Amino acid sequence: MPDTSYQAAMNGIVASDELKSQLVAAMRRARAALPAGAAAPAEDESPSPAGKPKGRARALYFRVGATLAACAVLTVAGVLLAGRAGMGSAAPGAEAAMDAAAPAGANDEAAPADEPPAPAAAPQAPDMEGGAVLPVLPPPALHTDGMGFEGYMAYSADELVNGNPWSPGAQLSSLPVFTNAAPRDMSGKFGGGLSQSEMEAEARRAAEALGFEILSIKPLPGEAEKKAANEKDAAEAGPARLDGVSAETSGGGIDVRPDGAVTVWLEPPVALPPQYSFTYHNTSYAEAEATLGYLAKQYAALAAMEAPTADVGGGDYTFSGEQGYSFNLYEGAKSLEERILGYHFNRVTFSQTEDGQLFIIRLTRTNLTQKLGDYPIISEAEAQSLLEAGHYLTTVPEAMPGAAYIAKCELVYRSGVMEEVFMPYYRFYVEIPGMEQENGLKTYGAYYVPAVAAEYLEALPLWDGSFNS
Repeated sequence: MPDTSYQAAMNGIVASDELKSQLVAAMRRARAALPAGAAAPAEDESPSPAGKPKGRARALYFRVGATLAACAVLTVAGVLLAGRAGMGSAAPGAEAAMDAAAPAGANDEAAPADEPPAPAAAPQAPDMEGGAVLPVLPPPALHTDGMGFEGYMAYSADELVNGNPWSPGAQLSSLPVFTNAAPRDMSGKFGGGLSQSEMEAEARRAAEALGFEILSIKPLPGEAEKKAANEKDAAEAGPARLDGVSAETSGGGIDVRPDGAVTVWLEPPVALPPQYSFTYHNTSYAEAEATLGYLAKQYAALAAMEAPTADVGGGDYTFSGEQGYSFNLYEGAKSLEERILGYHFNRVTFSQTEDGQLFIIRLTRTNLTQKLGDYPIISEAEAQSLLEAGHYLTTVPEAMPGAAYIAKCELVYRSGVMEEVFMPYYRFYVEIPGMEQENGLKTYGAYYVPAVAAEYLEALPLWDGSFNS
């Protein structure tokens, strides 16, 4: 079901007489611009809400019928919400309702002769089954730190493994898309997320699950706050934004970020029983599975998962030929869709010291409460066609070399803190022929194609040849 909470929020908003007059004038201009013979929607037709993302401000657009399929309109509430985004053209079918609300004489106002033309119509999201309309999503973009590219070295793509519950042929017609509730900008500053008290509560929960005593908790100020503190001018920092909280405990440190991520630093590191191999290199896949099973039992209270599921990831090699795996768990309960979300957004990762002791435990607990809707997704074959046509995102400094070099594909969510929305992609592993090493190791670059159907995107990506585009 679509989230209609924003509709309730609109009930208390009242437009000014000036704004009503401007809307009515815009409506009349839109009607006059209709092609000859075009019929306006019936005046009692109920518009269906849709959203057109535009930065932080979202204008609420409305569908006005088949004859105006290319025209999107703003309601009074939408204009008030959009604020800085400006006013769109209004639908003729909504004019009757506005006439009753406009002040006397407002409908007779003539538009100034030098008034600029109405903005171009906004893209519309198609109707889903049941009449709900989905917000159009912003153009997909990669957010990286600008260092290196996403590539994996292996003798064969079959060696690259993970616990992704999706597999080719999975019967999925749609997947949910979410707004990132705690985005982080290029400067590293969080734009929302958990409050200080909520982060402190998460730190206490983690300490209790581990049997640790909390000795102290302190806030971790953001960069702006640090700068202001150094300059002894807190007013320059603006509203306080914390990078997180840090707790000192009897068993090490616990850091919590506004996006809900928890990092436990074990002091001293914990040695595993000798029968378990816990090195990044020189641990086989079978050994990694056994070790992960032990860790899942030992830290079940911290993971707090209904069905902790093993994710032995990696299988790629270093330049010197050492193969390694990562040790992860994810929430694997219930439906395939829920397992896919658990795999990307509800995870535990165990990291080791050089001598194979447990040193760091990371918990990913992404806030997925801001759901935009369930979006139709394309098939793997359709995604490959888009890949071959250049409609992809990549950090690889070379164009996709051709269909013959596509080695494997999986469906993933890009879940980094800088993503504006969390949406599904197909990730293609493509052999880069010019990067094969003398020892036979091949490099497989990652190329991403949006899994959401194109009509729900403002624009498809088109690789322009730039590095880390």
